[in-house]
Amino acid sequence: MIANFEQLIQTDAGCEELLFELRFGQNCFKCECGCTKAYKILTRKFLYECANQECKKQISLTAGTFFHGKKLAISTCFKLVVDIISGREIAGAAHAAELDVGASTIWRWRHELRLVLEKTFPLGDNLKVDRNLLNRVLFRRSVESPAKNINDKVPGSGFNENQVEPRSQAESRAVADANRFVSKTYKGVSGKYSQLYLAEYRFLLSAKMQDKTTLLKSIVRAGPVSIKDIVSYSSPKFVNLPLVRMVS
Repeated sequence: MIANFEQLIQTDAGCEELLFELRFGQNCFKCECGCTKAYKILTRKFLYECANQECKKQISLTAGTFFHGKKLAISTCFKLVVDIISGREIAGAAHAAELDVGASTIWRWRHELRLVLEKTFPLGDNLKVDRNLLNRVLFRRSVESPAKNINDKVPGSGFNENQVEPRSQAESRAVADANRFVSKTYKGVSGKYSQLYLAEYRFLLSAKMQDKTTLLKSIVRAGPVSIKDIVSYSSPKFVNLPLVRMVS
């Protein structure tokens, strides 16, 4: 079933079947009492009841998963996740319009996914780079600061082109590639959440080489992400850039 996930996510019913298999595995439902059979409660979404008459524990498919507490239609949730893990480069505003949801919802969801990808799928060697090297792009059209000309300095950032220089050719290439990604896809993003956007960038570099069903299963089972998790991960002084494209 999982192999056909792109077809299943087109409907809520298909998404429920997919979510059941991603969470429990094919025919591998198991209650805490040891029972391996459950009945679907038809009057409630995503709710199952253990078939053991002495137990009858009710289990929600979304509880404890990445989808826990989400108010969007389950098909919209899956489409958003699949777009990200498929390596699709699309700005948040365009993504929100395409899925017919609010821009703030897409902002939150995509940051949650970026955090899950960053923690669940570390991508090998990284280069720690002073965030000031990316300021020109990151702060050009940030929510936290007004739109600026690309040649303007960012007040209070301490950016000085003569003082902050790449330490090597590899770092120069990494910074240039990251700037191009941010500029092309987002037209500038917030420096406060720069590491989250760059986590997506790092993931996209190798997304085509990773098995999508494994990614989907790991994300679903990763559990919910809170706004506190996002905030605690933001505003880094140094950001991690990949050493993937460092071959001349």
